[in-house]
Amino acid sequence: MKNNTLIVLIMLVLMLTIVACGQKLTDVEVTPTNTSTSAVDFTTTNTPTLKPTKTPTPTELPQTEVSDLPLTERFGELPESVAKIFRENGKFVYADDNEYYLRDSLVRGAEYTIESFQPYIMEQTEHPEEWTAVLDSFTIIDLDRDGKNEVVCYIKSVMHLQADYLILSDVDGKAYGYIVAYRAFNPLLADGRVWSSGGAASSELYRFNEFTADGYVTETLAKSDMIYYDTADGYGGSEPYFELAGSRATQEQVSIFCNEVRIHSSNAPWTPFDTAKKSIKITDLVKR
Repeated sequence: MKNNTLIVLIMLVLMLTIVACGQKLTDVEVTPTNTSTSAVDFTTTNTPTLKPTKTPTPTELPQTEVSDLPLTERFGELPESVAKIFRENGKFVYADDNEYYLRDSLVRGAEYTIESFQPYIMEQTEHPEEWTAVLDSFTIIDLDRDGKNEVVCYIKSVMHLQADYLILSDVDGKAYGYIVAYRAFNPLLADGRVWSSGGAASSELYRFNEFTADGYVTETLAKSDMIYYDTADGYGGSEPYFELAGSRATQEQVSIFCNEVRIHSSNAPWTPFDTAKKSIKITDLVKR
């Protein structure tokens, strides 16, 4: 009899222990393993549902889908004078007034074909085959919002770290070409606005307002320069400078505006050139 009573008591103690432990388990708060990128939905009692709440950082731009159509199938999107450059090996006028590109192999106002346009080869260049400019990729976009598309070509030298952008635009029925430095298209956005980097200390958001026979006109939308020279000769001063819509602004105002642009904008889509257009020969170089 005593043994039976003891067994019953032991069983009661075990049952009470299990109930108590179960109650403790339901009191434990469930937390996500990565609180920095997710929030927990506690609308369900047992299993938490993770909802992504990460805000894009300034360097995480949504990417636009890249078209797989070659340029030869998109001539209809270009003005006739620009389409002829690729369809018929037509010529364009080099209109850029950037002194950096006024070299032996480039003459402002001269006419070029895609093959003869060689910004990296000068008369004294040894092994010019290494410096030959090739077409890497392109995007079609109305940069100056005049209803006519431009084609922007990403060009680079065959073997050396030289790369820039060649903009081809129609001006009054004639094709013109303009060079934009690599860091000045860093990157090009799908709506035509452009980020430009002047190094670690300066950056700018701008857009093209007009392409002409003499060059192009841009408008600064926002600017940040941590080393600003505000003197007559450009030297001497050194205080940060911030600009927004043509007026001086605070760092906070520029930062808020630029972050909104980064979060809500996408990069322009880039498409590789046709295989036939990737190998550019060193022929018909225009001389002075």
